[in-house]
Amino acid sequence: MSGLRRRNVAPDEKEEESSTFLEKFRELDAFTKITEEAESPQTSHGGVCTMVTFTIMLLLLLGEMTVWFTTTKIKYEFDVDSEYESKMHLNMDITFNSPCHMISAEIVDSSGDAWGYSFQLQEDAADFELTKEKALERAKLLKMKESMTDPNMRDQLLREGHDVKHLEFSRKKNKKMMEQGMMHKVVQINLDPNEPQGCRVWGSVELQKIAGTIKIQAGGFGGMGGIPGLSGGLDAIMGMFMMPMMGMGAQIQDGKKANFSHRIDHFSFGDPSSGLVYGLDGDIQIQEKENDDTTYVVKVVPTDLKTFKFQQKAYQYAVTQHVGKSDKPAVTIKYDFSGLGVSITEYRESFVGLLTRLAGILGGIAASSGILANVLNALS
Repeated sequence: MSGLRRRNVAPDEKEEESSTFLEKFRELDAFTKITEEAESPQTSHGGVCTMVTFTIMLLLLLGEMTVWFTTTKIKYEFDVDSEYESKMHLNMDITFNSPCHMISAEIVDSSGDAWGYSFQLQEDAADFELTKEKALERAKLLKMKESMTDPNMRDQLLREGHDVKHLEFSRKKNKKMMEQGMMHKVVQINLDPNEPQGCRVWGSVELQKIAGTIKIQAGGFGGMGGIPGLSGGLDAIMGMFMMPMMGMGAQIQDGKKANFSHRIDHFSFGDPSSGLVYGLDGDIQIQEKENDDTTYVVKVVPTDLKTFKFQQKAYQYAVTQHVGKSDKPAVTIKYDFSGLGVSITEYRESFVGLLTRLAGILGGIAASSGILANVLNALS
């Protein structure tokens, strides 16, 4: 009788190594295992906690994603201004409560240049009093400037995380006002005896980036205005000879002295149509005494603006003001440039950072809800 013979087959060495390798990983399992009999029963408390937990987690998820897509942050960096040898523009638009022939102006920098700057300024007869429409425009400008210079707003700007939409909004609004202003008009000579009794001094002057002084004072035949029909150097030469004889007389018209109450519609450095709001825009100074000399001290800081919608080189400034005495009424603007520049960059948090924050928030809520459910079950 023939029987079946059993063959002894040696186990596969690869299978043994694989099972041994997996066993080692199983030994590392630190998570608690429970039997089905040990599972806690489902309760109404647990169901309510679960529903509330998932609702909160969903709302937080949607909120965080919305914030990430719709808001940005601002980063400030300071560095030495490497473009100190370059030139930039001074843009001014100031209205005085005196006729133009009673006003003279000059710009002198620390290198001694004066006449070349002064003759780039323009003058035009204008009313010092604002019309109702212009008054509304000025009110809007002041409100915009107030929001930009509010201490709480500055504190927010200095902290990372503030939105830059206010910057883009103010830039667009002010740019529209600039394009409608006197900076883009052609000067016309008005010989009408009923011409406005004020004078608008405006223009865009190319300057070196060194300290200088803008002096606007009572007395005709100065660097800015001069004698109709003459131009350039001839006007300057005649002004030098005639100033001692007629300068004092030019301060008086029909028995009235020059009134140096003034309104600064715009004063900036850099691109004249940048649209940014500046510290002196919209300011009005009323002359209280006969020979008041209003002095503005301006410290200019080169600023690089980099947002997702535009990039621009600007020159922000801080200004202090005081009123002193002089031999004639005047407005003096002393400006200087900071050796340090600031870069303002708009950026958005990385997506990996968003996911990391969401994981921490949602995981914490899930763990806390589990603890709360256990406490409620124990109390019930």
